[in-house]
Amino acid sequence: MAGTYRVVITDDNDITAEATYLLEEPDALSIVLTVTSEVSCASGADGAIDALVQGGTGSYTYSWSNGANTEDISGLGVGNYSLTVTDSNDCSVTESIEVTQPGGMEITSSVLPPACQSGSDGSISLTVSAGNPPYTYLWNTGATTATIDNLSAGNYQVTVTDDAGCLSGLNFTLTDPDPLILDLGDDRVLCSGQSYMIDATIDDTGATYQWVSDTGFSSSSPVVELTEAGTYTLTITNSNGCKAEDTLSITTTDEVISADFLIPTQAFRNESIVMVDVSEPVPERIEWILPEQANIVTNNNDYAEVSFADEGVYTIGMIAYRGSCQAMLTKEITVLPQSYQGSDDTTNMAFIQKFIVYPNPNNGVFKVEVALSEKAPVSLKIINLVSNAITDVKTGRDQLEYVFDYNINTAIGAYMLILETPKGSQVRKMIVN
Repeated sequence: MAGTYRVVITDDNDITAEATYLLEEPDALSIVLTVTSEVSCASGADGAIDALVQGGTGSYTYSWSNGANTEDISGLGVGNYSLTVTDSNDCSVTESIEVTQPGGMEITSSVLPPACQSGSDGSISLTVSAGNPPYTYLWNTGATTATIDNLSAGNYQVTVTDDAGCLSGLNFTLTDPDPLILDLGDDRVLCSGQSYMIDATIDDTGATYQWVSDTGFSSSSPVVELTEAGTYTLTITNSNGCKAEDTLSITTTDEVISADFLIPTQAFRNESIVMVDVSEPVPERIEWILPEQANIVTNNNDYAEVSFADEGVYTIGMIAYRGSCQAMLTKEITVLPQSYQGSDDTTNMAFIQKFIVYPNPNNGVFKVEVALSEKAPVSLKIINLVSNAITDVKTGRDQLEYVFDYNINTAIGAYMLILETPKGSQVRKMIVN
């Protein structure tokens, strides 16, 4: 180690000699690394590092992490670099440094797609900062500006170059919005006394509506009631200026049609609910419109029978067809929690214990017997399934059992008997011959 050392030498004749020596250490081996050139482009390789080596002994050897063996290195990309220096005494030291790309281009964009389906009013605008201005732009459309306008849906690419030759590429996709759709439905035939109400309102408070017709009819309301034969065209313009158009043809006839049906206003969960067509004149066919929550027992051209597992208010509809005419009617029924004892699966059969018609078939003379589980009022209607007319109505009050005697002068045919109670309804079909 470094210090002052004295040596004394004595020979065989006892003669001595003395000497003093001073041992000095060399300066510590050290490296100072300096980045003399940062990378000017993200994909470039023009960085440089200068190494200042001090101390140690004799000459130095250099070993860089990138394989270079010179004191200074250049042509570098972004990254970390380390240098190990060894002197002639085999002493070594290692240092590291990072080469970065300061002030690279930062690009933000504002993209507006077309306002309407198949429109060409989209735009893309770029804002570039840092890097080395000024900047140049080259789009795949051939444009050379920071903003491009009048664009339709599609893919767009741009290359931005700064004054140092650094490049940055960006890709954009413009998509069309959903089309504005207008469907006025099928052409309609209006029968005697009918009108056709149309509500074409869309979910846009800024939309405008324009109706025109060869009848001279015009309106700017989304809701119109049409009564005359003619061709009607509606044009809707939304708040973005997008348009949709559809045309409806209406013809008229003196044919008479109506839609009507019987249904209780309320029922209980899981009880049978009967709807019976009583339209006059009798339609050629009917179509029941039943909620998806309905459990359908029967659905035919005369009546429908359903039940609901959950309480709530449900809308029942019926469409009557006669020739080219149609008429529609909807009614609401309120389904309540069960008010009598029993499990959730209990139906009105627990309350209506007997409902029989005998004899059946008959000649208009017959009996109807009803038995209930508790005293309650009842109503019994007879409906002619040929004419849909209610031919008879009987009622009873606060009994457990009822016997209704009939001797009616009625036409041969099929009849429907509807028993209504406060806790359910039932239907029976009867033949008169």
